[in-house]
Amino acid sequence: MIYNFRVIKFTHIDGDSTKKVILYALSTCGWCKRAKEHLNKLGVAYDYVDADLVDDAQSKEIESEVIKWVKKEMYPTVVIDNKEALIATDLDHLKKALGK
Repeated sequence: MIYNFRVIKFTHIDGDSTKKVILYALSTCGWCKRAKEHLNKLGVAYDYVDADLVDDAQSKEIESEVIKWVKKEMYPTVVIDNKEALIATDLDHLKKALGK
């Protein structure tokens, strides 16, 4: 699959980059904050975007990407290696999916 991220501007967090991890989040979401903290604690490199802090064009692109992966607009959504996605409210499941 090829993904076109020409509109979405992600923030990169350095860490272990054995897997490509993308986090779609909301700045006001407690679960999204926990997902970021968990990824940081695990030392995982990831790119994230807070969907509520972007312009309309980026917001529509993010919504489209999230729906493509998890069939509805849910946050936090984590995409791993452009192969699988999960709603990251189960931090143990996220840890397993990352092989940690």
